[in-house]
Amino acid sequence: MENVPNIAFCSIHQSSGYPHTGKSEKHGKFNNVLNLPIAPASLIQDYCKLLEQKIIPFFKEKIEEKVRSQMQKHVMPEVGVFY
Repeated sequence: MENVPNIAFCSIHQSSGYPHTGKSEKHGKFNNVLNLPIAPASLIQDYCKLLEQKIIPFFKEKIEEKVRSQMQKHVMPEVGVFY
């Protein structure tokens, strides 16, 4: 996933359960990977916090980047504003 620019990927995984993979500071070649190690026996509230504070903003940013990129490829003519 980290080498595919058109894919945004998020992984929530047990920290210490999967050593040497998915470190939070690793974001992939295209900054398109979100690794979220989480402690064993985490509560649903911990997952909800990750969803609200990390996952949704991450994917929202990726969608906005894609829209901006597409708009730059298809430059639209300027439209005047009339009052």
